Amino acid sequence: MKPILLILLSTIFLAGCTANQGRQSYEEALRYIEQGDAPQALACLKEAAELTTDDSLCLAIYNDMGHLLFDEGLQEQALGAYQNAQEISRAMADTLGMAYAQFDIANIYRTRDDDDSCVYYFDTAMSLALSQGDSLLATDIRNQQAGYYLWHKDYERARQLLSPSLSHDEEMTGGTCFMAADLYRQTGPADSTRYYCKLLLQNEETGLRQMGHKWLADLLLSEGQVEEAAKHLQQYELLTDTLMQETDTE
Repeated sequence: MKPILLILLSTIFLAGCTANQGRQSYEEALRYIEQGDAPQALACLKEAAELTTDDSLCLAIYNDMGHLLFDEGLQEQALGAYQNAQEISRAMADTLGMAYAQFDIANIYRTRDDDDSCVYYFDTAMSLALSQGDSLLATDIRNQQAGYYLWHKDYERARQLLSPSLSHDEEMTGGTCFMAADLYRQTGPADSTRYYCKLLLQNEETGLRQMGHKWLADLLLSEGQVEEAAKHLQQYELLTDTLMQETDTE
């Protein structure tokens, strides 16, 4: 066999081995994510990113890396991971991938109170999602935008953005229900506040049930229903203790 052909075959073989190692590292990272072991998962994701030459796999790696880093409170590093995902999506001409990356970047800027960047990335993510006909992503973006405007007390803009989601109770997430309850307790009417707070009481998440009881207690007190309010305050305190115990355990 000619030396140059041997070198070429060896290069192809080694590249294949490296790619397989990258995928194995990524699969190992996914197992650590399922186990809730963020440090080990991040180590495997970084290794996978260094080893893989597959753009699609690399995109998945950086997306997962960004989410893990964000959950760990490492926002600057998460932003870097999302920006890498954005560049890879652009190189692949993956419009939907770019929409997801820009949505994630918007959420980073939201937590940093960088209003101009937050609004810009939300808007561009929405435009890309709509251009691809991804209604689920568009709904997620719209709801996150509503949360942003609710935080900034722009209640009319928040109401407009939440309105499509509030028309489908069966599809409403806990987060959307929380925002609706918060919106109506700020602006009225009381019946809407009561309705969404009661929906929160049915949610599996302890924190959402906690706030449902708190806001219902506030409403009942304002109506002079002291005994009923006291029942909800008691549940609020019990759930607050539960959350504190869960935090201590973590």
